[in-house]
Amino acid sequence: MAVTISPHSVYGLSIQNLAPALHMETGKVYAIVGEDDAPSAALLWQTLLDASEKGAAATLISAPGMAEHLAQSGLQTKAHEALRRKSLAVFETVPPARSATPPTPAANLAHAHGLVQDLTYLERKTGRRAQLLVINGMDTLFPALDEATLRFWRTCAEQEDRAVVLLFREHARALSALRPMVHVVAGLAELKSRYGATTLGIFHWFHREGLLASRSVAVRQGSRGALEVCEPPRGTQASNALTTPPPAADEAQFIAMGSVFAPQEKAPSGWRITDDDLALVQALGEDAVAATFVLAFTPETDFDPLARCIYGLRKRGGPRVKILVREVGTRLRYNQETLAVRLGANLVVPAELSTARFLSLSTMVQGQVFPHSLPSSYEQALKTSMPEQERGYQPPAEFTRTVRAALAQSQVLGVQVALVRLPLAYGLQPLDALRYCTIKRAGDLCGADAASVYLFLYACRENDVDATLKRLFTLPVGELFTGDDRLLSPRAIEDALRDYDSRGASGRFPELTGELARLASAPGLAASSPSTVSSAPQESAAQPTPAASRARNTSASLSAAYVAPPPAVPAPLTLREPRAAVALATSSSDNAEGLAASDLSPMLSTHS
Repeated sequence: MAVTISPHSVYGLSIQNLAPALHMETGKVYAIVGEDDAPSAALLWQTLLDASEKGAAATLISAPGMAEHLAQSGLQTKAHEALRRKSLAVFETVPPARSATPPTPAANLAHAHGLVQDLTYLERKTGRRAQLLVINGMDTLFPALDEATLRFWRTCAEQEDRAVVLLFREHARALSALRPMVHVVAGLAELKSRYGATTLGIFHWFHREGLLASRSVAVRQGSRGALEVCEPPRGTQASNALTTPPPAADEAQFIAMGSVFAPQEKAPSGWRITDDDLALVQALGEDAVAATFVLAFTPETDFDPLARCIYGLRKRGGPRVKILVREVGTRLRYNQETLAVRLGANLVVPAELSTARFLSLSTMVQGQVFPHSLPSSYEQALKTSMPEQERGYQPPAEFTRTVRAALAQSQVLGVQVALVRLPLAYGLQPLDALRYCTIKRAGDLCGADAASVYLFLYACRENDVDATLKRLFTLPVGELFTGDDRLLSPRAIEDALRDYDSRGASGRFPELTGELARLASAPGLAASSPSTVSSAPQESAAQPTPAASRARNTSASLSAAYVAPPPAVPAPLTLREPRAAVALATSSSDNAEGLAASDLSPMLSTHS
């Protein structure tokens, strides 16, 4: 992408073949919401590298995890060169400590002001001033975003005459927070990936030629790591790329399994009803071009053959074939429903809908084209999409590894997950709470440190967390815990896992596998004991421990939520060069800024 440097137009987001380019001007602040995957990492790092190569000094200030973010982009070599040339500076800052209450606007402004003071000190010391400042992980550094904080960064951009880009990692939460404040930023864009396809959505963007608004383009990561707009097929004009193909001979044909309709329901006269034989349905789809296939999921249906049939119909029929799955007397699990769509289904019809509504939906999908990339094979789709078979309690050394593996699988499918931190009620130990926890689903995991229980819920929507907690614990959650901290985005979960690992390495977390196994196998208790140990899935019951009995019998004041008081002296906001970035810059004694670690210490004590 051609980059033009002028006093007012610095450069643009690095997306090749995007016209008009998303130029950024000094004196303005821009916001980008990107999921924590390879495309968003490529967008961030290639933009920084393009700016540094064109002579505009760039600085990145990132929340923890910057080295992993760079690795996802595949641009380590180029970043190494830019750090050596000192045209790019990379810093990592420690986010504020988690607390029971979100930070106030005044606390956010204090953190932002200290951050700018630290950066100004470094620029004066090195004689290098950045025209582009990117802050990666705004939702981690400023958990409760408010308009005053956004206006602070806009004022910083205007006064320092630089372009400021605020990159958010938590997609859904960031968009809901930013939408009421879009008038503060000069541009807002989102980058998201679903089912193997990545889309850049532009809400509004002021650039050199005017305003670009309400636009969405498909992008992909090129062979060199940079993002590029997906071009239409050769010989096809862009204006004709989305034109509707001519009608097919089987456009109006409906082929449905007999069990799609209940005995009291009447199938439409024009539909072809077949036996409940998935092999027969696949045979009928051999020559299909745009026909509609309706499959049934009943209490007797085995999901694996059904999923294979969906994949086979889509693989042979192509994107114009319509595939519907109707739930009859039962419901698909959330991860099964999402996998069915990934394998080729256009629509899953809920069991609660009436026959009339089902027929209306089957009419609405006519003319649709399947928009997602199909996996190379059914086995590959299962391997990358289904959760691991582990469930229940995981020892501290295994908990984060297993959760990371399940988290990676959930991102392939676009399945929502949740990590819930449950601080223990006053006087209780982790074993006291976990003995009342029942986990039966594969992929649902739990772990513990000295003060909290952690639950990882695979394929769990945000709205279903409350019901899931009630289902997992045989005692009311309010009696066992003082509250819950729900982490819903991949980046927030990864940050929590990194914190769990670091604390586990420096201290001893309880290892409860043996105790939970003894509770599960205790004689006379096997009838109702919950199953929390993955190696012992059988159910059993345990009598309450003395600590648990005391907790239930204590006064209301002690059973109420206990919140630790804030520290008398807030932790300093540190700004430092990460060792990973220094290692990228050089293998000798020089680092990216030519500063030793001791050079930063006076700055931190003065400006934090």
